Amino acid sequence: MRTGIQWYPNPCQSSLIVEINSPENQSLRLDIFDLSGRLVKEVHTELRSGANKLEVDTRSLSAGMYTLQVWNKGLLQHRARFSKQD
Repeated sequence: MRTGIQWYPNPCQSSLIVEINSPENQSLRLDIFDLSGRLVKEVHTELRSGANKLEVDTRSLSAGMYTLQVWNKGLLQHRARFSKQD
């Protein structure tokens, strides 16, 4: 999977926007981990070829730092850190 990925705002409050430019239609999984390594949110989605904009609800997350992981076909494609503010 060759994609361009951007995420904002950072820090976020109620949602994190993830923009993904995908070369083809495909399934994707987004995982969010807290700093202790605990999975706190998992999102499954279908991408279309081209630009995709996903809004991830972060209201249930406590304030702090998190790691976003993007998975495709069982392979980790991207990892990024972001912070959540109340």
